[in-house]
Amino acid sequence: MKSVKKIFSLILVLALSLGIVLPLTGCGDDVEKLVVYNWEEYIDETVLDEFAEYYTQKTGKEIEIVYSKFDTNETMLTKVMNGDASIDVMCPSEYAIEKLVKADKIEKLNKDSSLYEYVDNVDNVIYEKVADTFGTFNVQGEERNINDYFVPYMWGTLGILYNAQVISEEEARETGWGLLWNEGNNPALHGQIYMKDSIRDAYAAAVLYAKEQGRLPISYENKTTGELINSTGNDILKVAEAVLREQKSELKGYEVDFGKSDLARGVGYVNLAWSGDALYAIEDLAPVNGIELAYFTPDSGANIWFDGWVVSKDSKNKSAAMEFINYMCKPEVAIKNAIYIGYTSAVDKEILSENDEVINLLSENDYDPIEFFENEARYPVVTNVTFGVMQDFGDKNETLVTMWERVKATGDNVGTLIVAFIVVVAVWLILISIVLIAKKSKKTK
Repeated sequence: MKSVKKIFSLILVLALSLGIVLPLTGCGDDVEKLVVYNWEEYIDETVLDEFAEYYTQKTGKEIEIVYSKFDTNETMLTKVMNGDASIDVMCPSEYAIEKLVKADKIEKLNKDSSLYEYVDNVDNVIYEKVADTFGTFNVQGEERNINDYFVPYMWGTLGILYNAQVISEEEARETGWGLLWNEGNNPALHGQIYMKDSIRDAYAAAVLYAKEQGRLPISYENKTTGELINSTGNDILKVAEAVLREQKSELKGYEVDFGKSDLARGVGYVNLAWSGDALYAIEDLAPVNGIELAYFTPDSGANIWFDGWVVSKDSKNKSAAMEFINYMCKPEVAIKNAIYIGYTSAVDKEILSENDEVINLLSENDYDPIEFFENEARYPVVTNVTFGVMQDFGDKNETLVTMWERVKATGDNVGTLIVAFIVVVAVWLILISIVLIAKKSKKTK
């Protein structure tokens, strides 16, 4: 019996040893790691595995991709600025990229087309719009241009998604940003409007609504859309806070991601939305439920935005990060991601429309290629002066965040206290009733 136990013990020790040794010896020195930090639902994740295969074929090395997500630029910025995350490549919006460049948190990119064959596929008009907006700025005695630090990935507009069975196109166009405030006093919209829980997007909508209503301070009346959505003077902040407070009585709630899905199910009728989310809801989600949705950018002006790939200054694998960015610009990869997430690829649409594999992918996903590339919601005119690009608020950012928190808290604390008071009173009344009944019962007995 002892000999059997001894043999069993030896087998157990051997098994444990193998269990410890084998995993260590299985991860050879050639296996690299790439940490990708991206928006929620902002890539077809099969592309990640395909990139790993592409990378191995090109370099002869295996690579493991660690993929994590964020919900707003502010979430991402907090992590990166505080050094809370180990990241190689990430996908901020243009104003966040400006902030990262100024903080010296991202690398200047090598876009040599002899090394990275697809990076030149990006539409140059995007770089021109970004250059016109941001120009150059000084960082540690060096003139820097944002275009040297990112490769555009997706772009789109900020506008309004609405239920076309409840609101006519004429009503939407006439009301403009006021639709988010139920300016037309449509009884069907009361309590059926969603607002983005994002200070930058909410602020842009608020100042553009104030412009429509003639409520801007005099010094702001002749500003362009870009200048207006980036203005942070105390006088315009007061106006923005006032209109955002007024809006609360018409809201169903604040959201970041679920608004499009709710509207597609007939829950809520209006939503401040990004164009890609809107198109995804219109084309994929709503038809399943028999709901007809529409999207527009008001004529008074709107935000146009660009998201792009950047490489962290702290990246431990900068060469793989650049290869990843290069791969995202491959036409068939770009359109695969665009189809999956609904946004507009930064790869030049002329290059996309002339690529046979791209046309096949569109057709396989029930898109008419001609209609796809001619859709104005998907491909608005980038150079249109009614579109403005967001910039970093700099030292004023905390002031705006504080204002936004005040707006969201408006009325909430009072309501909570009233409910709590009612509950406490009710509990005490119940307890008193129980005591009185108990005493009465005792006397009767």
